[in-house]
Amino acid sequence: MDHLKKLLAINYKIEATDVSSIDGYANANFKVETGDGKKYILKKQRNHQGTEEYIEAESKIMALLSSSIPGKFQNPIKNINQSFITKLDEEKDSIYRLISWIEGDFLYEAEQSSNLLASFGKFLSEMNIVLLNQQNHCIEARYIDWDLQNLLELEARLSLIKDARLKKLIHHFILQFKENVVPVYPHLRKSIIHNDANDWNVLTKDNEVSGIIDFGDLIYAPLIQELAVALTYVVLDKDDPLIIAAEVIRAYAHILPINEQEVDILYYLVAGRMCMSLLNLAFTTSQFPENNYLYVSERQVQKLIGKWISINPEMACIVFRKAAGLPQKKVESAAETLAKRNIHISRVQSVSYEAPIKMTGAAFQYMYDAYGNTFLDAYNNIPHVGHQHPEVVEAGQRQMARLNTNTRYLYDQLAEYAGKLLAKFPKPLNKVFFVNSGSAASDLAIRLAQTYTGFRDIAVLEHGYHGHTRLGIDISHYKFGSKGGRGKADYIVTVPIPDTYHGKYAINDETAGKSYALEATYLISRNQCQVAAFIAEPIVGAPVRYR
Repeated sequence: MDHLKKLLAINYKIEATDVSSIDGYANANFKVETGDGKKYILKKQRNHQGTEEYIEAESKIMALLSSSIPGKFQNPIKNINQSFITKLDEEKDSIYRLISWIEGDFLYEAEQSSNLLASFGKFLSEMNIVLLNQQNHCIEARYIDWDLQNLLELEARLSLIKDARLKKLIHHFILQFKENVVPVYPHLRKSIIHNDANDWNVLTKDNEVSGIIDFGDLIYAPLIQELAVALTYVVLDKDDPLIIAAEVIRAYAHILPINEQEVDILYYLVAGRMCMSLLNLAFTTSQFPENNYLYVSERQVQKLIGKWISINPEMACIVFRKAAGLPQKKVESAAETLAKRNIHISRVQSVSYEAPIKMTGAAFQYMYDAYGNTFLDAYNNIPHVGHQHPEVVEAGQRQMARLNTNTRYLYDQLAEYAGKLLAKFPKPLNKVFFVNSGSAASDLAIRLAQTYTGFRDIAVLEHGYHGHTRLGIDISHYKFGSKGGRGKADYIVTVPIPDTYHGKYAINDETAGKSYALEATYLISRNQCQVAAFIAEPIVGAPVRYR
């Protein structure tokens, strides 16, 4: 480090007694100590086009904050030429700069008490108030990968995510960002913001925030992004992230009020920051796999995004609005919604549960109601890859934007999709009928079977439900055999469900080791497999037969 000590002595008139390396994301950072107890940070970075102009802009912002809120911001130090930038003849591609040192422990290492979280929110709001009306053409024109306004441009990096589950979650939240954030972006308050108040940049002392470092991500962006970025990292590894977030929001909004439009997208902005972090990490580690600093928060962010998907966005909105001192959105009750439904929808189309659930959204295995509750969906018979799977959503969006018609016209997708579908089935199956519902599938499957076999009688299982067409009702014991049903038609044979525990042919000491002759016709339809089955008396050694 002798060459750095020489640089400091010549350019800053500082006699350093010790210079040591500090981890950093993109730049080389060094801690400088002097004999009189003073400390500094010496930064070395590559001199790309526009770097010098940006350093001048960043230094002005740091100097402004340092003078406005003394002791909590690093102060840029000019060299003997009264410049914030030092260049060496022998290192033409590099730039050096010196800034003051701030004492404190990282927020990541501190016990995050309510007092500390409130201090964090207060600190962020005070910093934003100073910056709110500042203008700087260099920062306003800046483009960086860490600006949430550019999230959609990082979508191509999804291919670098190897974990299929993680990739699916990121893809989903990017779609939600498109739907919920992008349309309101033009209407949000904008400001110069720090944009990186993560728990390794925020310093604490005596259970309060003592400062913030690293202004390398300064941007001009929606003001609410400052809070979103901070919340993303402060809730890492927390059992209830909404409670932690609320503490920070409450203190922030007490100093700098948040409006309804801003708070209502906060859930999606936090999710977007997680996506951005993981996508940028995947890209950067592919370029610099040996930089261990890059992996600092990866595991925590992966864990958080898995937890975030289980949080109903409406619940986040309820909690965040309350913390910000804003009125709650008026939500119609389930009873009111049901009454409106019954005006135009027949009561024959029943609603599940005695206390019906009013749903507003879903994601994979979760469904969200209008009141903030999250439901684990183990009942719905529609999705096969989960609700709103991003690849399914995007495929539908692309096709509907181009063409949405019936099978009476010629277009390539019909035959191509049929071919891909048939490739998944045994070779004897070589034709596909596309239908619009399970009811239509059941009806067509029965017609095909009756036409092929010449038989009219149909065996159906107890409690089965196969649709609401006339034929669908006839083969649904759930309908014709229940209260209000008309009983089975003369061509229907009802057989018991194969239940080896409670059923007629339960396996016990006498039947153990025996098997049943089972003959079944599988009728393959668009989204389900209908089975007509005949159960015979137990036959020792009888094979299970399919046709």
